[in-house]
Amino acid sequence: MANEILFVGCDFNSVLTRRCGKKTKLFKLFAHPNGLDHARFGQTVAKKICPKAVSRNYMKRVIRHLFRQHATELKGLDVVLMHQTPFNTNNYKDVVSEFEYLIQAIQSCRDFSKF
Repeated sequence: MANEILFVGCDFNSVLTRRCGKKTKLFKLFAHPNGLDHARFGQTVAKKICPKAVSRNYMKRVIRHLFRQHATELKGLDVVLMHQTPFNTNNYKDVVSEFEYLIQAIQSCRDFSKF
């Protein structure tokens, strides 16, 4: 799992500067081909969007779980997810449906730019 996470800022920036992605009410999702046989994932939740650390951590935990479930569909991509609005257990189904929609929408990013 450790090699599936984008930790380094330059990795985040390389995905964000390519700007191949999709936006929904809850998320912005960006992707870029990474040339590897697995997907790498990073996410951000701003304190401005969700001030409480407990809520931010819950949001990140839910999205990490969804990423693991869909990792095979994202193989070969670096993916960065930016949270737009907070969510909780009450709207979990909306979160899942939007995440799955975004996964399908960013498949076109595979051919966005080759190395």
